[in-house]
Amino acid sequence: MSVNDVVVKYGEPVSMVATAAVDDYDVVILGTNPNEVTKATAATDYAIGVVRNGALAGRSVSVYGHTGDVYLCRASANITLGDRVGPVTDGEIVTITTGNATQLGIGVALKTGVNNDIIPVLWQPQVIFTHA
Repeated sequence: MSVNDVVVKYGEPVSMVATAAVDDYDVVILGTNPNEVTKATAATDYAIGVVRNGALAGRSVSVYGHTGDVYLCRASANITLGDRVGPVTDGEIVTITTGNATQLGIGVALKTGVNNDIIPVLWQPQVIFTHA
């Protein structure tokens, strides 16, 4: 079994733009703007995935997340790019509280939105965010 076999088993990649040079197998976090990623630099960074095809700044990279799936969801309140989100009344999503062991996340917001906006979410279901 090759490295590609292992990575592909966990979903399809999400195409994003590197804000700085990224190498193969680098762990990445969200950039400042939608559809951007940059290298993780600390254990406190919230990683969204691993890059399989390194690239220079401004180039497209393939990011493999927990499942690699991105779904559109309706916001129930203000949500900021990079927020951990979870379900709320009527199947909408809200930002969940980091450090609350009872809130189950469905993923991470890939765009900022307000009430009733449809925003993309990198699907990472049932993740409990227990670290502050």
